[in-house]
Order: sequence, then structure tokens, then C-alpha cells
Amino acid sequence: MKKKSEQREKSNVFSTNKLILPLFFIFCSLFLDMINFWYLGFWQTIPTRFLFNIGGAFIFAGIIYIMPNKWVSLGFFWFFIALQVLLNAVNATIFGIFGDLFSMDYFFLGAEGAAAFRWEFIDFKSIILNIGLLIAIILSTLAIVKLNKTKVELSEKFSTKAFALIFVILFELCGVSIYAGETAYVTNAQSEYIENNVSYLWDSFRFKVDAYKSFGYYGFYFKNFFDFFVFSNKISLDERKSLLEFIQDGQVEKIKTDFSNDNLITILCESHEWFAYDPILTPHVYDLFTMQDASTLNQYDATVFTNFYGHNKTNVSESIVLSGNMPKLNTLESHYKLGKYDYAYTLPKLFKKAHEGEKVQTTYFHSYQRSFYQRDPNYLEGGVGFDKFISMENYKEQSAWFGDWISDADFISTFIDDFIPSDPDTKFLTSYATISTHGPYATNDNPRFKEYYEKYDAEFENYSAWVKEHSQELGYSLDVSDGLLAELRRYKVAAMDFDNMIGKLFERLEETGHINDTTVVLFADHNCYYDNLGITLKGITKDDYSNIEAHHIPLMIYSKKLQSGYRDSFCNTYDIFPTLCQLYGFEYNKNLVQGYNLYEDEIENSFFASHQGGMFNKNFFSQNISDAEPLNLDATSQDMEKFKQQAELYFSKQEKYEKIYLNNLT
Repeated sequence: MKKKSEQREKSNVFSTNKLILPLFFIFCSLFLDMINFWYLGFWQTIPTRFLFNIGGAFIFAGIIYIMPNKWVSLGFFWFFIALQVLLNAVNATIFGIFGDLFSMDYFFLGAEGAAAFRWEFIDFKSIILNIGLLIAIILSTLAIVKLNKTKVELSEKFSTKAFALIFVILFELCGVSIYAGETAYVTNAQSEYIENNVSYLWDSFRFKVDAYKSFGYYGFYFKNFFDFFVFSNKISLDERKSLLEFIQDGQVEKIKTDFSNDNLITILCESHEWFAYDPILTPHVYDLFTMQDASTLNQYDATVFTNFYGHNKTNVSESIVLSGNMPKLNTLESHYKLGKYDYAYTLPKLFKKAHEGEKVQTTYFHSYQRSFYQRDPNYLEGGVGFDKFISMENYKEQSAWFGDWISDADFISTFIDDFIPSDPDTKFLTSYATISTHGPYATNDNPRFKEYYEKYDAEFENYSAWVKEHSQELGYSLDVSDGLLAELRRYKVAAMDFDNMIGKLFERLEETGHINDTTVVLFADHNCYYDNLGITLKGITKDDYSNIEAHHIPLMIYSKKLQSGYRDSFCNTYDIFPTLCQLYGFEYNKNLVQGYNLYEDEIENSFFASHQGGMFNKNFFSQNISDAEPLNLDATSQDMEKFKQQAELYFSKQEKYEKIYLNNLT
């Protein structure tokens, strides 16, 4: 009897720590998000829709409360806080590099991101700050448990289990109700435009920084987690009909042009900048874009687009050029894996369709691992549509680690018959993604490039004198003998190897007679961001996101049928695909491309939006359409209105693309 009485007495004693710990968790979690807002430099200290944070914190607090004893409760407390601290530190690093925030789509990078990782990317100040906060919170919880011994004796008719159940219900009901209420508000918010449309922001997460500012830690990550694992591709019958009409209206019939019987070579120039080229170390490419004969080869003059911009990860830039668009919610690779999308409109498929009944060869080259960015098997038949994929695995030597790049010149020489066939009757499309200029640049010299290092060192005096004379047109802010000498040397040596490859390519075109019937497109994917080489040489700081000169990169198109020279219209990565489709008279779909023909007046409408955040045209830069910074002092209010119209058009088309891809409507 005495034992039962003691148990009954114990069951009616409630420790106040049971309630204090969940409430303290709510305070700590909200405080950590305020610290993150401050550290990232946001002007606000709490999210606009702050109730998402309160609702989410209450939901987690309920989980902490329901745990059977204090140590299990503390374990969940520390785990939830540690997760938030980790995300804060990761966001500080990603925001510092790209102006972007971590989201679940970063998991698509997988091994690729791990291979490209370098310690210099890490924001160690943020790590120190967040670890300090985590330690302080852990010590505070331990102090609460140790020092607070207050207990409340409940009525004999009211057990601690019933008391606990009531508070769990209150925590979860409060949290879920607040979160659901905010969700209902943002989902049903009405707006005719994408600009300042909280409903669009919630549904698409297109402007991630704005989404985080608006929805906070819990609103952002609960929604992002849900979309990643439970995203539904279902559309109504009316939506399906509308999208099918959109596709049908964009269909362009095949036409005969001067290029209809020509071959095509596209080369993605990894991390290239204009300062990669000069007449002393890279004479072949310099010939192409200067209209001067700097090499011993015949003079080849290209159309040079002096105001070309790009700012996306390599696979995104490449996919845009191969297909005219790129979904954001899901990658092309994920669609291939799911077997959901028929890549009806890609360069290799359009090229083969244009030459149906003829001998056709479409080949994709990459001088690194074929699985990088899941290109294999995504780029072959059933995917993007190349007949053959030749990669580092097919080569006599292979890279031992990320940064141990093989020679582009040797790679192409080995497979030159596949790159440019000797058979005059074979129509060919060849696409190549280089990698040797990728970086990192602050590591040891690549022994494969010994001959280039020797030439660089022998010619350095002449090269540095030339740079000094032409620094303004190149966009240099530093003398090449300053600070980044070793990094620039490694970058230039890789560019020299690329230049050697271009020389071999044009020699082969001459030998086979294809110099007269082949178009060669050289385009950079993004700047050389590794070791901050590009922005440092341009005098740009990492946090100057609106300075689009950071993304001012090379594009040139060579063909004897095109008038060589300089074109200074603003243009970007999206404009390459429609240009080639119209030059070659392909049976493409104009509604499924975001860009414009580089050679037509419509290029004045060129508009660029990066999947990593930020958008701009020649007059304005913005992260979210509404807050636009002028890039041109002469820009007018009409120019501002045009910028917003271009942004609205771009993002409304992107929304259609997501649904078209996910429902395989082509």
C-alpha cells in the first residue's frame, strides 16, 4: 500500500523543467534566426511572415516536451538547435560565394560538389559564431536542468500524464494552426504580377533570398523539404490544354537556310574570361576575336559578342545552350532518371531531324568523368540525344583528383576523327565541355602542362608588358605581377592548352575541307570564381552582387558565312540556342526558349536570370524584380518598365516549363 501511495504521489509531481525547456527552445530558435538575418546583412531582423517561425518552433517544442525524460528531451533540443546552427553556417558560406542560400536542390550536386570543394570557400567567422552560440545554448540548458529543481504538485485527480497530454496538444495545435494559417494567407494572396507576389514566392521559391526573408527558417525549410520529397506534378485538365496550346503555338517549321547543310561545333569554355586570351600566349583564340593575325595559322575571324554574360553552374549553362531552357525545380538529369520527359527539342535531336536520311554523327565530349553532373547516360539517346559520348574514361590517361586535369589539346588530338570526321558526306554536330581552366588555381602546378609553364615563364616579360598596355580593355584592375601571380599563371597555362586545342581544331577543319561548311561556337559558362581570381583581377568584391562585370565573359561564333566583327548588344547564355536554330532553319519551338537571335534586332530584348540568384539586362540588376539597381545612368522609367516586363515574361515562361517537363507534354 505504501509503495502504491508513493508511486501515486510521484505521478502527480510535475517538474517545471518539462515546460521550461520547450519554451527556452522557442526563444533560442527564434534568436538564432535573428542572428542569421543580421550576419547575412539583411536590413530586417525578423522575417516578414514571422508567424511561420513561431509556428515551426512550437511544433518542434512539442516534440521536445513529449519526450519521456529530461535527457531525451535535451537530446532532441540540442539536435534541433544544432541543425539550425549548421544551416546558418552553410548559408553564410553559400551566400558569401554566390549570394544564394542552401536548399534541398543542392543535394543534386552530390559527389560533384564534394569533388569541387575547397577550404577557402568556408566562412570560418560564421562557423566560430554559430559554434559559440551552440555551446552557450547547451550550457544554458544544462544549467537550467541542474539549478531549477522546482516541481508542482498536482491534484490527485489530475496526473502528470494528463497534464503532459494537454500541453503537447497545446504546443502542437498552436504550432500547426499558426503555420497553417500563414500558409493559407500566402497561398491565397492575390496579385496580377510576379513582382511582390507572396503567393508566387511561396509556390516557386524562385527568389530564394527573398523567400527566406519573407518566411524565415521554418517557413523556408519546411516548405522546401516538402517540395523536395512530396512535390506533385499534377495539373488540371484546363492547365494541360493551355500548356499544349502554348507548345503548339510555338512550333516553327523547318526552313532552308545558307546553313542547312553545314556542320556545327559547340565548345563550352570552362570558367573563361576575356583576360584568358592574348597575342603572345594564346594566339589562335586571339586571332578569332581581334581580327588580327597573331599566329602562324591562317587568319580566322569570328563574330565576337563583346557584351555577353553568363552566371550559372556549368551543367545549367550547358543545358541552356543544348535545349534553350532549364527547369529549376528539377534538373534535366532528374527528369531522365524518372523517365518523365521526352527531350524533343535539343540541338542533337534537331540536327538529326534536319538531316533525316543522311549520314549523321552527333558526338559529345567531356575531358573529365562522364558521370560528372550525371551527363552519362543523360546526354545519350533517350535523353539529350547524342549518338556517342567520349570522356576521360576513354582516354589513355585519367585525372587522379579534382584539379589534376588532362590536356584538352591531347584529348582532342586523340579523338580527332570522332571530333571532325574526314568523310565529306557525314554531317556532324560535335559538342565539347572543357575543364582544364576550372581551377583551383592556388594549388600545385599541373605536371601535364610542363611545356606551357616553360613558355609562360619565358614570355612573361613580354606578356606582362602587353597586359599593362591593354589592361583597360581587358578589364584588369591589377598588374599581373601583383598578388595573384601564381594563380593567374596556372589559369593562363590551362588557357594556353585550350588555345593549342583550338589551333588543332582549325587545322583539322582545313585538312578535311570542313572549314567552309562548319560553324564553331565558343562560349564561357561562368567566370573563373575559384580562388576569387576573376573578381580580384577585375577589382570586384565578393559581396558586390549587382556588379555584372563579374559575369562578363566570352562568346564568339566562327563561320565563313557570317560577317566577322564585333557586336556590342547585351546578350547572354539563353540567346545561343535560338540563334543556332534560326541560322540552321531547325524545326524548333520558339515558346520553349528564353532567348533571342543574336543577329536580329530582337536581341534588344535579351534578359538574363541566374539559377543561382539575380537577374539583369543592360540597364538594371535585381534579386527580386521590384528592387532594381540601375546599371546605366541614362536608363529611364520606360527602361525600368521594360526590365520588369522582361522579368515577368521570363518567370512566367519558367513556370510553364516546370509543368511541361514534369508532365512530359512535348
